[in-house]
Amino acid sequence: HSMTRTWHPHDRVKEISYRLVSWPSESGTAGEAAFADKLADLLREIPYFRDNPDDIAILDSHSAPVARNVVAVVRGRGRRALVLGGHFDTVETTNYLDLQHLACRPDELREALLADLRSRPLSAAEARALEDLESGDFVPGRGMLDMKSGVAAGIATLERFAEMPDRQGNLVLFATPDEERNSRGMRSLRDALPALMKHWNLDLVAGVNLDATSDQGDG
Repeated sequence: HSMTRTWHPHDRVKEISYRLVSWPSESGTAGEAAFADKLADLLREIPYFRDNPDDIAILDSHSAPVARNVVAVVRGRGRRALVLGGHFDTVETTNYLDLQHLACRPDELREALLADLRSRPLSAAEARALEDLESGDFVPGRGMLDMKSGVAAGIATLERFAEMPDRQGNLVLFATPDEERNSRGMRSLRDALPALMKHWNLDLVAGVNLDATSDQGDG
């Protein structure tokens, strides 16, 4: 029985996060345009989507080469649907300076950052960064925090929901481009959603934003 398999969300989310980060997707680039197909291929590795290929939609958004939205649903009983939403584009990688070539390779980037920080006197902020990187609890990489690990958490949750035999409701994932510039991806998805939800026979009743936020001082 599939539900007897132990779920290790930390390991699975980390695995998916590393894959998503390895695919460069700076806003306005060819990498961003190519990302939707790669993401859909990853989803199709999940048995549910192999069996239900029509439960993935790829919707053109904007620009040339065209950036696209990915929408996926794992169906249960009824029409009610919860959305998990996020974006897959990132800011540029130029601020990594001479480590820019490692921006999408988290483990190598971590080692290079550690070597740099251990080699010279540090500011207070750099000393905190060194402590974080040495702890093993922090994984660098362009888009890891903002927000490919969030998208990865959504994918892992969809995968887990699909393994439940008595699913109540429906779980939908939105993954959009262009958040870092003008949110054209989400705005085009907003315009396309009524027709898609009618086609899929779903009622969106709630949503969870998978993006990260920073500590505003209250911990």
